[in-house]
This record gives sequence, C-alpha cells and structure tokens, in this order.
Amino acid sequence: MYASSGDASVYIYKSAPPVPGPKGRGVQWSLTQTLQAEGGDVLERRALVDETFGSAVALDGENLFVGSSTRSYHFAREKGKWSQQAAFRTYDVQDISLVDSEVAIVSTEGDVHMLSTNTVWDCISISLEDHFGDNWDSAFLVVETPNGEKDSFAPSCITPNPYVFRYCPSSLSESGLYKVSIPDAVKAKYFWEIVWRVYVESTGEWIVGDHTTQMDFHFDSARKTFTPKGIRHALPANLTCTECPQHTPPHPKIRSLKGVSPSSSPAPTLPSDDSEDWSTVVLETSPGVSWFDSDHSGTSFYISDSGGKRLFASGTMCSGVNTQSCPQKLRDGTYVLRVGGALSHEADVSGQYWSFCGIEGTPQQELGFVVKAGECVGHTLFTRNHLCSEEYFVVSSIDVTLFVAGVEVTPTENDVNVLAAAIVKVLNVKSITASDITLVSSIPSHDGTQFTCRITTNLASAGYDAKDLSSVQTAVSNMQNTLNSHLVALWEGLVSNDANSRSFVGAGDVSVLGMELKGYESVEFTGTVVDEKTFQGAAAVPATSSVPLDTHVATEMATEYSITTGTVAGYVMIACSVMFVAYVVGKKVFSR
Repeated sequence: MYASSGDASVYIYKSAPPVPGPKGRGVQWSLTQTLQAEGGDVLERRALVDETFGSAVALDGENLFVGSSTRSYHFAREKGKWSQQAAFRTYDVQDISLVDSEVAIVSTEGDVHMLSTNTVWDCISISLEDHFGDNWDSAFLVVETPNGEKDSFAPSCITPNPYVFRYCPSSLSESGLYKVSIPDAVKAKYFWEIVWRVYVESTGEWIVGDHTTQMDFHFDSARKTFTPKGIRHALPANLTCTECPQHTPPHPKIRSLKGVSPSSSPAPTLPSDDSEDWSTVVLETSPGVSWFDSDHSGTSFYISDSGGKRLFASGTMCSGVNTQSCPQKLRDGTYVLRVGGALSHEADVSGQYWSFCGIEGTPQQELGFVVKAGECVGHTLFTRNHLCSEEYFVVSSIDVTLFVAGVEVTPTENDVNVLAAAIVKVLNVKSITASDITLVSSIPSHDGTQFTCRITTNLASAGYDAKDLSSVQTAVSNMQNTLNSHLVALWEGLVSNDANSRSFVGAGDVSVLGMELKGYESVEFTGTVVDEKTFQGAAAVPATSSVPLDTHVATEMATEYSITTGTVAGYVMIACSVMFVAYVVGKKVFSR
C-alpha cells in the first residue's frame, strides 16, 4: 500500500511470491486498486477530491483508515476489493492507529480521537441512486444535524450505483432531529432521474424518495436509535406501472441530412422508414426481459429540453408485453431523449431496446434531436460512459461553404492557402489555424465559384463542449455569424497584395452559403486517434453493463462514530446546418 497526499490517492499493491531457482525471480508487486475519497462537504465534493487524502493510513485485516486535513475515511475489503464505508469529521490527521475494533486518530495539535466498533447502534443506511448513472450534476443529499452542521453526499461517475453507506451521529451527545433532503434539486440537470432510499435499522423498513422528498429522523442517545419523525413526498414502496398515454399523432417524415449548399458528394442520411412514425417512442424487449420494476429500479425513457431542466414526457414498458408504443406531441424545438437502465438488473438491460426519430438504441444512451416543421432530425447519440469519460477530447470537422463572385477557377494549392488564411483571420479563434483548413470541393460557374472548406478544430479549446447539443449549435452559429458580419474583411483577405493569389484578383462579393459540422473524431489526450471509423447515419450503440440493483441490505457494521461519507462509445448525427459523423474511442477511463 502506498499513500500520496499530493494526488489525493491511496494505491493498493499485491505481491506475488518469489520463484526459486537460477531462472526464478524475486517478489513482484502489482497495482490492484486506487482509492480516493468520496463524500464530504459540498465544497469538497465539487472539488472532486480531498487534496490531503492519504496524509495518514492504518491497515488491520479487512479494515483500512485513511486520514486527511478535514476527515478520516474507513474502507473495508470484500472479495479482494476495497470500498469506502464511512467518512467522519476529524481535523488535520497526523497519525492513525488501528487494532482490532479500536481506532486512535492523532491530530497535528496532539488531540487523540478514539473510535470503537464495539457498541451496537440502530442507525440509518442511505442509498443514492441515478437512473442514467452519470451523477446528480449539482444536486447533493444533505443531512442537517441537530447542531446545524450539514453533511453532504452525491454519487459520481466513479462511485457504485446505487451508492450505499451507513450514517450515525458523531457522538451520543448529538441527539435530536436529523433532516435529510436534496435542497435545490431542480437546479440540477435531469433531476427527475434521482432516486434515494433510507433503511431504518430500528424498524427494518426502506423509505424511498425522489428529488422532492424530505425525511426527518430523531436520534435517541439513550436508546442509540434513529426513528422516523416526519416523511414528506415519499414514493410508494411498490410502484404501479402506468401505460403510455395513447393519442393520434401527426405523420411527419424523417428528414435527410442535407447540406445547406451543394457539395461534391451526397450527405449521409438517417436510416428512415416511412411506414413508421418518428414521433412514437417504441420500446422493445427480448422474451422474459422486463423494463418495469415495482421497486423504482426499472428502465424508463425521459424527453426534456436540451438543457435538462424541463421534463416533457417519460414512460416505460409494463410487464407482459414485448413491445410498447408511446406517441409524443412535441412542438418545434431542441430536445434530449435519455433512456435509463443504470439501476436495472444486468440481465434485463441486455435485452432492452428503443427507437425514436428514426434511431435505434439501448439503455443508458442520450439522443439529442431537433423537431422543426413536423420533421425530426437526430443530432447526437452518446452512451453513459461517453458522457462520463474525461480521457479524450473531441475534434470536430466544420464545413464552410462560400461563394466568391466574379471568379471562375479551379483553385491551386496556393489559392487554398489564401482562402484558409482569410477564414482564419476573420474567425479569430485561437484553436483554429490555416493548417486546420482543407478544401473539400470547388464548383465553378459563370457567376463565380463555390468553395467548401473543412475546418478541423477542438471545440473545447474554443470554449465549447461537443457532448452538449446546445453548445455545438452555439459554436456553429457563432462562427457563421462572425463570417457573415465580416464579409468585407473576408474579401480583403482574398484580394490583398499579401494574399499573392492571381485567381482572386478580380473577385467580387463574397457570401457565406452555410456552415455544417461534417463529423468528429474522439482523440486521446496523447493526441493519438484510436480505432477511427467513419459512421454514416444512426445505429444502436451497445450500452455498457450497469451495476445491478440487488436487494438492499443494511450494513451490519455497528459503530460508535459518525458515518458521514460524503466509455467511450458515442455516435453523432447532425442535419441541416449541423451534421456529425462519429468515431469510436477504444480506451475507456471514466472519471468526473
């Protein structure tokens, strides 16, 4: 085991015994697991890690304690894997001693905190869950103690889902009312995917909640017991499945992915079938597989605005059928369809399928789409692992189509360089250079020549997020507006003496016919493109297996201290002015 407070990690190594003999080897060590802190206060969680985590460690059998400047963390080993069980408030840990069930924590000021696991308390176990599995965004579950202190918790992309921990008061003196809720949950993206549960050890019951639920528990120090005192907006213990409402929707067609201007090759199209209505969400299962689960762990779909703040529709497939149709009535606008499944049993997720807007998929996928004039255009399709991954960046290809009047020419290499330099100067985007621009096509006519140039850029370097549909649309719109508002400067870049291009000497007006994103590639931070594949249209992306939600079992660990804890596969399609052709990244590392 190696602790490093510099990168806030504890590294677990396992040894292999030496091999004797002339060709043998000595003891070999291999890294088996890296531990980081979870939980803590709101500021600590938003910083993602406690930077002093690992300042002190103590190991005894299957228990490990790790110190930091503000907290001490308890980890337990089960089946060879360590998982965090608790975090409790201590200050500036200098040393930790752990022998059997007694823990001594020494602070830098010389204070000694003694912890014991000998006394049995009836505490509560809290389970934090997310139907999509990509964290709670800005939402935190908060436990307000009788003295006004607040302990905050939230799952992340690297925590188990569900994320279960046991909560006890820090001492017997902290008796009174404990208030548990998710304040300001509606400010978080996709807050309707939040589920949490509390197991009351004194009564043996689970209480289920969502983003609106508030639970109060009283801790009796004499009896060492938590009991429920006030439960508001709890979900029913056994959910009843509701069929999707049926209505007669219009019969629009799926629109092909067509560029704004002519091009040298036809644009790819979404796979369409005029016999099917794009506005109906169709849910399907393999025989014996279920979408619905009465314990709130089943798979559902959610349709919201692109910002994830307003829910327009949701639904699931009730048991006993293999196909469920859920018609939708959507006005013109930009939307996101997210399909859960992160809490469903793995056997069920592997047999669940959906289709909408001419696109087919599986659970834990997010589809961005636009509805306009009765037509649907699929824009982005990401898996949960893609959205959670920070191991790569996205390089986008944006096609700019210009018409230069008074010029009828087949451009030379020098002409292309002049055109690229003029575009770069006008856009004035730090991440875009002339070497990032290539000529896709040129179409001469008696009035002038139409040029289509491709810009390859990392949208993140330009301040945008290629995973976010609204951010992608903003990027394209801003670039097109910039070119349109600087047409004179663009023309001057072509005809100036510095341009050194005879082809553009007699150029008249320059106009921007359109911009569209023609594709993206996912690139590792090393700069290497991995398993690059051109992808035309839409297809199902295999969903990564989610952590199954088994029967909730309260932790049997009895404590006398406070427990206060706390890949990449995406395909993108964009139509009209924006269209994506996606690539797949082989290396998957998930962090948030």
